[in-house]
Amino acid sequence: MKRRTGTLTAVLVAAALSVPATAFAAEPRTAGPVGVPSGPEREQVWWVPMAPPRADAPLHLVTTVYRPPGEGPFPLAIVNHGSPRDAADRRKRERDPARGPSRWFVNQGFAVAVPMRRGYGASEGDFSEGFGACDSADFHAGGRASAADIGAVLAYFRRQAFVDPNRIVLVGQSAGGWGVLAAASQNPDGVAAIVNFAGGRGSPAPDANCSALRLIETAGAYGRTARIPSLWIYTENDRYIGPALSIRMAAAHRDSGGPAEFHLLPPFGSDGHALFARAVERWGPLVQPFLAATGLIPFGSLTRR
Repeated sequence: MKRRTGTLTAVLVAAALSVPATAFAAEPRTAGPVGVPSGPEREQVWWVPMAPPRADAPLHLVTTVYRPPGEGPFPLAIVNHGSPRDAADRRKRERDPARGPSRWFVNQGFAVAVPMRRGYGASEGDFSEGFGACDSADFHAGGRASAADIGAVLAYFRRQAFVDPNRIVLVGQSAGGWGVLAAASQNPDGVAAIVNFAGGRGSPAPDANCSALRLIETAGAYGRTARIPSLWIYTENDRYIGPALSIRMAAAHRDSGGPAEFHLLPPFGSDGHALFARAVERWGPLVQPFLAATGLIPFGSLTRR
């Protein structure tokens, strides 16, 4: 009976790993891993505790973890998702909307954590990243809220035995990219590098932004205190954060003292905002040497894919 039970448990865990985060909504939340790692990247669901202000008990963020072979400790990449224009789509997010990038980081020797922030997928808590009305957008507050969730994940995984607590890169796309820039302005312990893909907020429709000037000003404000090396990757046909806007954001960040290496890549598909998820081969050759320069991977590994 024990063998049959163990086999059934393994099958159920493997099946659970293949479904969206919303399927975990009815499960009890206890901090830590669920089941056992599965597949070549050792995929596993974790619940990460977060103690927001005025909460009697911690909330839990559903997080997908991947690991290379071995016990570690590994450098860690915390990969942060964007935010859909339609608020109704937030709870429909899959646990890892972009598995290709996660696989790429594992192939570079990283453990990877892909959290769903509050209000997304099966994570507990209400959406907290709002920036108010378009004509008075508070992008600083929206970024700080994202950074709080990212900070909770960072603090939790720095305590795990398989993670090197001082070799961490924060990666983010779109709203997640904006969140890692906000986190970088706080210079969190253990973070050696920031990679921002198409970071920004405030696009209610294609080729539009609520307040481009406020976004530029906030990028500059983040740069005044940020001291962690950052890599910014945007595209010429991004329909959320257009090229003129991304250039001015990066310039404001650098002019304020923030270390930012900026790249504007050629158009990708019909909307370059999707570059991170769909074109590892385009951004990998930029990210690899940046990670090597910050000491997160050895220079000798630059031919790995």
